[in-house]
Amino acid sequence: AFYLNISAQNIRGIVKDNADQSPLIGANVYWLGTTHGVFTDAEGKFNLTRHTSTHNQLIISYVGYKPDTIT
Repeated sequence: AFYLNISAQNIRGIVKDNADQSPLIGANVYWLGTTHGVFTDAEGKFNLTRHTSTHNQLIISYVGYKPDTIT
């Protein structure tokens, strides 16, 4: 499960397991086609700066889970 709060320059969110809603610590969140990204913290939270207007898809990946793409 992904919860996003989007502003003009920053995207904040929480990455959680769908089954039990536990936070996924250390999940990788990055812009598709770039190396610009962050890892989630101990509460599954992340804060990512907008890379460019041409990159509008986020990839969320975590060991043992199928990666997901969010537009």
